[in-house]
Amino acid sequence: MVEIFGSYIYSSSKSLDNTIEDFEKYFREKNIQIQKLNMNEEKKIIKILSQFSMMSKYDKVTLFSSFKLIGCNYETTLILLTFNSHDYTVSRNAPRVIKNVDCELIGLTSIKPDLGNVFIKPETITDKFNELINPVEIDFKEDKEFSSKYYVLADNEQQLRLNIDYRLLEEIKRQNDLYIEIKNRYLIARTLKPVNNDSINVIVELMNGIDKATKS
Repeated sequence: MVEIFGSYIYSSSKSLDNTIEDFEKYFREKNIQIQKLNMNEEKKIIKILSQFSMMSKYDKVTLFSSFKLIGCNYETTLILLTFNSHDYTVSRNAPRVIKNVDCELIGLTSIKPDLGNVFIKPETITDKFNELINPVEIDFKEDKEFSSKYYVLADNEQQLRLNIDYRLLEEIKRQNDLYIEIKNRYLIARTLKPVNNDSINVIVELMNGIDKATKS
């Protein structure tokens, strides 16, 4: 499991104080209600997030703040995370360079039923070329538009095909450039972009869309 921290750090381009101000301003202007999670709730979120492979490629993952999206599934959460990664310089005398990635908004929600381990990302030309050599992608003939837009991998294809709710695919394909990991009954979504109105909008619309689709 990935260790996720709860300490305060700064991003490389602007302080997290400014980030949280921009974040809260967005919700005030959109008249969307959110509620900050308490310490015990955040501990549960950290435990869930630590199971996702998407978190494992970083040196350090820090949960800065988290919020319930009011009106959605009680397990629908908006999480501000920062990611530390590192590069090694070529010069023998130069020290290791630590890079702090800008604070990013992650959406977390619960889904039904259990889909196993699934990865979804934007499909690239390289993906299409690799599929000609080593076909591993899962396509959905029931939703060709989704399959042309997103690249899907799963540990258990049969489990995914038997249990997938196609309304979930509908909501995902409404947005561009999403990176999604599903771990059994939990889904996390990110844009790999710093917190701004556009990236917030994508995650909030997806979380609301999934919630409405699964409630109907």
